[in-house]
Amino acid sequence: MQVQVELNEDDYVAFVRYYYAKTPAGLRAQGKLNLLGLFIFALYAVFAYFDERFSGQGLVRFFLYLGVSGIVLFLAYRLFLWYLRPAFARYAVRFGLRKRMITPTSFAFEDDALSVKTRYGSGRLPWVNVAGAAQTDAHLFILL
Repeated sequence: MQVQVELNEDDYVAFVRYYYAKTPAGLRAQGKLNLLGLFIFALYAVFAYFDERFSGQGLVRFFLYLGVSGIVLFLAYRLFLWYLRPAFARYAVRFGLRKRMITPTSFAFEDDALSVKTRYGSGRLPWVNVAGAAQTDAHLFILL
């Protein structure tokens, strides 16, 4: 079976979202990013605790300050995941390393391999080298 497709920026953004939400490697990367965020917040809390503005003010004011700071940092992190990560993916497709993805591509599903042909060249990928495949309502992802 042969399929002709032309990818666009939205397809790559959909892959990036799928990658970080569903694949083991993406989940590991997301977990590391979460741990880094917690470490930075803990370091921030330690420095805030020893800040002279809080000396003698009591723990209630300190924890209130820390809680508000935590909420602001959490919202900034969610903004990164919701807006900036897709924006970086779009930039990579428009101007960066993924620019060559936006070209008509022909996929041939054969018994022993997946054949790919673009204007830049062609190649065969044996099925043993494919880690898996996944689909959403609008996409089919072949994971290497």
